[in-house]
Amino acid sequence: METIRVGDTGEGSGEGHAACGGPAIMAPVSLDEAVSSFLTHLALVKRRAPATVAAYGRDLEAFREFLAANGPAPKLTGIGRPDIYRWMLSMGSVATATVSRRLNSLSAFFAVCMLLGYVSSSPVVGVERPRNRRRLMPAMGDDDVRGLLAAAKGPVERAVVLTLATTGLRRSELTAVRVEDVDLERRRIRVHGKGGKEREVIIPPELRQVLSARIYGRDLQATGFLFPSRSGRRFHNSTLQRWFSRWVRAAGLEGKGFTIHSLRRYAATRWLQHGLSVPEIQVLLGHKSMETTARYLNVELVRIQERVEALPAIGGRTDVNHTATGSPSPP
Repeated sequence: METIRVGDTGEGSGEGHAACGGPAIMAPVSLDEAVSSFLTHLALVKRRAPATVAAYGRDLEAFREFLAANGPAPKLTGIGRPDIYRWMLSMGSVATATVSRRLNSLSAFFAVCMLLGYVSSSPVVGVERPRNRRRLMPAMGDDDVRGLLAAAKGPVERAVVLTLATTGLRRSELTAVRVEDVDLERRRIRVHGKGGKEREVIIPPELRQVLSARIYGRDLQATGFLFPSRSGRRFHNSTLQRWFSRWVRAAGLEGKGFTIHSLRRYAATRWLQHGLSVPEIQVLLGHKSMETTARYLNVELVRIQERVEALPAIGGRTDVNHTATGSPSPP
């Protein structure tokens, strides 16, 4: 889900259910009305994808349910910073990333409410985000991907695995690729990414051969999609997830924590290993932040160890049975 970024929206109220920094600019609206306006703004003005709009809606519904379960629902202008903190505490053991995402959704909501004149400030401003513990993402290796390719049934499934593993596409981006987006002559795929942003990714030789056979070997022009469903419509994410789960089981990779997104990380790490710079990888992945790209890059510790061990010894010979001058070391 892409976060809306808005400039400084001012300090929020420091009192629960107290006015958010002053009277609203317009006549008061209910929380439900404001949420409806916000989601419409996302869809029509910001041109966010339906899945993104739905994700924001779920987060805001969770906040509304929390307020309803904890006494009379306050007016929109009566929501204060303490309400936000109490909501965070109510989430208990929910993953830190989920808490942060919900806060980002609420922050975006109040920013648009300010834009529409519903409130004069945001109670989310100044709320401290929970610290996220960085965990190493499970890294797929070449053998793992070969196992998925072997487990895939038929040329369509193998083409899906190879496309994800060599281009780093998100699954939503893969299912959105149309035949006209694939330029085999230039060896590029036009990608419709998050927030309606477009980018191009490179088609390596092994994938070009597969896509060429797929495009020219059957009539895809009728549906338009590179990977259409049986009914000719856009391939559904749930079907792709079902395929991936079957591949993982057949390849004996259960328990390793791999997801479809692991193939995107695999592509990024492979590019790094073969000489691409982090900024170049950032372009291919379509990331705004280089920090996000860095989290995708799993450089195997074995490679690092080999390079460290190959460094010349500071004191001369590295034989443990000799000193730097070559004399045997004492027992």
